[in-house]
Amino acid sequence: MRGTVDLQVSGFAVIRQSDCAIDLTRPIQKLLPRLKAGGIIIQSLGPNLQRGCSPVDAPFVKSLAALLLLWGFSVLNAQQDQNTRFDFSCSTFPANLSESDLLSRYGQGNVITAMITGADDPSFEGTVLFPNQDDARVEIAWYDAKTKQSPAGVRIRGQHSRWRLPNGIALGDDLLGVERRNGFPFRLSSFSVEGQGTVRSWGRGRIQNADTERCGIKISFQPNWDGTDDPMFLRQVIRGLEFSSGHPAMQAINPRVRAISITYPVK
Repeated sequence: MRGTVDLQVSGFAVIRQSDCAIDLTRPIQKLLPRLKAGGIIIQSLGPNLQRGCSPVDAPFVKSLAALLLLWGFSVLNAQQDQNTRFDFSCSTFPANLSESDLLSRYGQGNVITAMITGADDPSFEGTVLFPNQDDARVEIAWYDAKTKQSPAGVRIRGQHSRWRLPNGIALGDDLLGVERRNGFPFRLSSFSVEGQGTVRSWGRGRIQNADTERCGIKISFQPNWDGTDDPMFLRQVIRGLEFSSGHPAMQAINPRVRAISITYPVK
């Protein structure tokens, strides 16, 4: 009796074997606990068929089971890589960092030389970490641009990132949530000055930046700037030097963290 058995691995792919009347889930029963422990599930989608294969099919089944195991773990590793959170701190990016350090740590495919831009500066040559992953991308400017040594600044920016500060703050966090975590209102610059939306002080709150003598952290909040914020509230926090996060207009706008930088003393 012949038929078809479909095997699905973690919902990613279907393996079909119809040349042999055998339930392909049976030869890999011993592998299932290992796969399940790694978060990989193999599920039979077809009927259990009567046994009737010739002995020559056994090597094929063993090979298939081994391939499923290897492929499944490769998928699991890829998923884990995508979910990995990174530490964005002065210890990860110290003042004596070099591009060769990054290459040794993250691999050649994840570190490239590229043009980057400052807040108000033209493009210049720097280093980009994880250039093909928007949620892991890091831009690095160097004091010694020729040898790529001694960082002048390290920055992440955008809607979301897997990089997270030691105090837990990450891109995309909103002002109200950060204020609750701090326990008190904090101070940030207005949205019209250079370094707009940058946290100036955490006040009496629980959050503190992990600054050192050779490294500092700068966190910048931004409104949406897409017309969805009430212009009446925006006008109230554009003029002036700095405001409390408890200001009614700040609370109404509820800006989000859109850039985090590590800064270093000028050499």
